[in-house]
Amino acid sequence: MNRPNDDGGVGDAESRPAVAASPSVAGGASLRVLHADDHPAVRESVKLRLERLGHQVLSVVDGDAALASAAAERFDVVITDHQMPGKNGLAVVQSLRARRFPGRIYVFCAGLADAHRAAYRRHKIDGIAEKPFGLAELEAWIG
Repeated sequence: MNRPNDDGGVGDAESRPAVAASPSVAGGASLRVLHADDHPAVRESVKLRLERLGHQVLSVVDGDAALASAAAERFDVVITDHQMPGKNGLAVVQSLRARRFPGRIYVFCAGLADAHRAAYRRHKIDGIAEKPFGLAELEAWIG
């Protein structure tokens, strides 16, 4: 089980790889963030960090819940885990892009295959972070 690190991240801080990320949202405005992850500790850590930064966060347990939430509400940013029960992160991204979701999309993953990385790139996601990740990387993405 992953545990919070000294920097507020989840997992082993020493083994955490660098993040490929887009620039954070400028202006410091409060954003509506949808976060899907099946691990409660990850959901809680991400939610707490983003709320401390002034953002509004809805955390859901899987891809199906993420898509239902995205259909019912407006979000500026979606953060999804890749490997979840039901619809995985790639299915979430594909559906959001098919719906012409205009916001940023980020993916958390562990050991993602090259074919999946290429598929995410085709769907123009804004960043991928390998688990375990640090919440400092999350803050760099979202601001």
